[in-house]
Amino acid sequence: MGEPLVVALAGHGADPALVGGKGAWLDRLLAAGFRVPASAVVTTAAYRRVVAQPPLAELLAELTASPPPPPEEHEAATTRVDDAFLAVPLPDEVAAAIDEADARVRADGGLVAARSSATAEDLHGTSFAGQYRSFLELADVAAVTRAVRLVWASLWHPAPRAYRRFHGVDGSRLAMATVVMRQVPARAAGVAFTVDPGGTPDVVRVEAVEGLGEQLVSGAVTPTVHLVPRRDATGGDRGRPPEGVAEVAALALDVERALGEPQDLEWARDAEGLWLLQARPITTGGPAVDDDGFDDGDAGRRRWTTTGIAEMLPGVLPPLRWQLCRTALEEALRRHEAAIGSLPVAAVADRGLLGRVRGRAALDAELLDELRDRSAPPPGRRARVARSWAALRARRRALWEGGTTTVAAAELLDLLPDDGDLAALPTADLLALRHRLVDLAGRTMAAEVAVAGAAVSTAERLEAALRRHLEPEEAAAWVGRVTARPHGTVAGWPRAALLAALVAAEPAARDAVADAADWASATTALAAVPGGQDLLDRLGDALHRAGSRAVLGGPTWDEAPGQLWAPLAQLAAAVRDGRAPAAPDPAAPTPLDDLLDGLAANPDWRRTRWLTAQVIDLRRASLRWLAEDASDLLERRERTKAAVLAVGGALRRIHLVLGGRLVAGGLLEAREDVELLGDAELGAALAATGPGAAGAGDVVVPTLAELARRRRWLATCEGAGPLPEAFTGRPAPSVAAPATGDVLHGWGASGGRTTGPARVLRSSGEAGLARGDVLVARTTDASWAPLFMVAAAVVVEEGGPLSHAAIVARELGIPAVLNVPGVVARLEGADATVTVDGDAGTVAISAPRPAVQGARGRHRPAPVAPPSRQDDGDGAAPGGDGHPTATGATT
Repeated sequence: MGEPLVVALAGHGADPALVGGKGAWLDRLLAAGFRVPASAVVTTAAYRRVVAQPPLAELLAELTASPPPPPEEHEAATTRVDDAFLAVPLPDEVAAAIDEADARVRADGGLVAARSSATAEDLHGTSFAGQYRSFLELADVAAVTRAVRLVWASLWHPAPRAYRRFHGVDGSRLAMATVVMRQVPARAAGVAFTVDPGGTPDVVRVEAVEGLGEQLVSGAVTPTVHLVPRRDATGGDRGRPPEGVAEVAALALDVERALGEPQDLEWARDAEGLWLLQARPITTGGPAVDDDGFDDGDAGRRRWTTTGIAEMLPGVLPPLRWQLCRTALEEALRRHEAAIGSLPVAAVADRGLLGRVRGRAALDAELLDELRDRSAPPPGRRARVARSWAALRARRRALWEGGTTTVAAAELLDLLPDDGDLAALPTADLLALRHRLVDLAGRTMAAEVAVAGAAVSTAERLEAALRRHLEPEEAAAWVGRVTARPHGTVAGWPRAALLAALVAAEPAARDAVADAADWASATTALAAVPGGQDLLDRLGDALHRAGSRAVLGGPTWDEAPGQLWAPLAQLAAAVRDGRAPAAPDPAAPTPLDDLLDGLAANPDWRRTRWLTAQVIDLRRASLRWLAEDASDLLERRERTKAAVLAVGGALRRIHLVLGGRLVAGGLLEAREDVELLGDAELGAALAATGPGAAGAGDVVVPTLAELARRRRWLATCEGAGPLPEAFTGRPAPSVAAPATGDVLHGWGASGGRTTGPARVLRSSGEAGLARGDVLVARTTDASWAPLFMVAAAVVVEEGGPLSHAAIVARELGIPAVLNVPGVVARLEGADATVTVDGDAGTVAISAPRPAVQGARGRHRPAPVAPPSRQDDGDGAAPGGDGHPTATGATT
């Protein structure tokens, strides 16, 4: 015998693969003795017989192989699927099974409900709340048959397809059963949670409406809410609850005890009493997650410092960028310390100098203490001489590596394909090129650290020499003045190339840049003047070659050229007005000349020279050599850092090309999301998209839901603020400042806090919601779920914390505030930024939203939003950044 086409639920252990998720839970409730309306299930076997027919089989194969359509096409796609399921003939045995199910549950001419029960429904963490159809008030078997067909069809509607794709559920293996249930003629109905999703501890949350409960679940009606203490189902938070509410709370707790976990249930009350219509595990997005899986697992047992490293690796670092930077910098620091004899590489073989805490880079303070101890002057003359020779050899090697890697980086970048040709390379070739660039980046960063160490050492010797004649503060100030090179390289800020382009430009083109209000208007103006396109190309090439803005492999200057608009316009105005910086006059006195002349005029200086019989002032020559050497080393450091960032820009472009291929393969939502993958995950994801890509063994490719969780966690890290200078374990986040502006109040349906542009939508079919927007609506239903996957937060005028909107928001982990009267009228057309606090249940409005400046240059990746803090993001103001040695000193 084959699988049954209809099963009457009686608590005998129904198979979830046959009766679906909802049917299996109802059968468990019956087995536990709860009062459930008569129910029978048209099984997944019946569904499979229907969809095996060629017209449907061909349609479902097409839908399985293609991504869900955009929201504005959902209505048409839904109609197409419904029509196909209504048109296909039912096999006689399937029609008979539906007749049997109807006959088993219908009594005395009453009404029947048909409810979805997919094999992926009512699961832990992914309830698919409201994603599939259910039908009420079915008066005869013909209505039930049509309803069953449409329940089957809803398995292939765009919204659940998008939801499954987001959570990594394979739709090709799913099947739909349909629960046919006697409909309770409800006087009141509602839902109950044995754990309050609003955050109130130790209560059962009961929500009720008059009549059928479907209007509550859909969010169409705002229910009456009762919080009933778990310890005493006869009392409420504001006194005794109305009649019947305590009974519902007691029923919910009985179900929780019977099923062994917190429950979300639907109930109804008629003249006969209280009925249980559904129960499922509470879905709240899973347990709280402390990190994205790439923080140091033993961070809580270690001492950390951010001195120096917070400047070299600023801001929150997503997984791919973190692994790239850590690999290169860790090796660079170890090689430098081993070269100068501070710490043998073997001493840290099982422990890294670098770590990641709350998404940010930190240094192991205990290892740094050991480095400081080892770097102290060794006892004995021979040991000191050996240390000096080691330092000298390290210096010579640093100078050689700094020069060779800088030249190698420039030559390799000259040979790299442009963006169009890069995108045409096979994936295997791209990965091979990436491997070479990562190797070059590691070598260049090692040279940078070595040159930086030599520069710091020389600058410290200069400062120590000056302290013999000046106060400490004055000596430190003079070191900064005499080592500065106003026309030298400043890593990350392509000033020289931009200046050269402006000097060579046609006057009209240069004026267009100087007089424009922003990059976008300058681009428009340049298109209309002689030489404008040529200047735009030169400026774009300068930004393109500068590479990453602050961190190896991070966002590049040409992704957000508007960040450089103000200094670029100033340079253009200076060139136009004849104030362009000129090359220094060799005959003009320098700050070093001023320092040495001032020291020579000091009576103590002259007296010492007379007493030591110095015909030639050796001290003056020594100070000049130290100052010029330190200045030269610092300039070399900046050039090496510029090479690191240039290589980083090339890596960023490769990552974005690979990200685009993963978007095409359905594994990412946006190409920038490639940074949410680890290095091994990137290989596994590429292997999953087709032949020719390098695989990564058994590494699991993260689902879109997991990547969204990582993205939200990184945003939480941004909001938590920088790490302290010194700390142990995981420091507490900074206290968020209260949101400013008008504050509206509602119900906190899903916790968390985020800020973003408000986007008011009247229907789920409207286009235009961008990732990071706050979705604002009057009410939502199941068709809105794909928009929730894009939104940074959700604000709804109606509905309670137990509506499907609240459930989906909690599953996705995005803040949600519901029952906010008037919010649509307040925000529609306001161009406002809002802060949604799902814990406090507030929506703070600040308007107007500032306009976004900047435009995309030619052959450039899509713009990435600039960081919110100059000292803590991916960007950097013109002027370089500090670099640490392994001892944590800023160089």
